[in-house]
Amino acid sequence: MEVREAVLSTFGNLEFESDEIDDDTRIREDLAVDSTELTEIAIALEKTLGVVIDDGEFQQLETFGEIVKYIASARPQ
Repeated sequence: MEVREAVLSTFGNLEFESDEIDDDTRIREDLAVDSTELTEIAIALEKTLGVVIDDGEFQQLETFGEIVKYIASARPQ
């Protein structure tokens, strides 16, 4: 599975409308995700994709596209 599709699937599993998400979707503004929810997303991505995510770095990401790029370059667990 492609990284973008895996991340999109994870968002969908967390009850976000994945059909409304594109690379320019702003996580906080458009999806109303707060820092706690962003941490939950990071944990879900770690479990689903088997990567290590630095929460401090992940919290700095602003768009869905940035998350996809970050995950694509993340090191495996």
